[in-house]
Amino acid sequence: MAMARDGLALNPSDAFEFIAELVAEENPAWDSYDRKVERLLKLGACIWSLRRDLVAR
Repeated sequence: MAMARDGLALNPSDAFEFIAELVAEENPAWDSYDRKVERLLKLGACIWSLRRDLVAR
């Protein structure tokens, strides 16, 4: 929260790009792949929902 207040937060489109980069760095052969990618996708969905809610107001 402090980073956002200080203007250091990513804008939503940059956040989505960053999440996509993190997903691309994951190796499907790793045991943790499914769990990590699912968590990253849920994070992206959260950002999308928050952004949509702000636009709909």
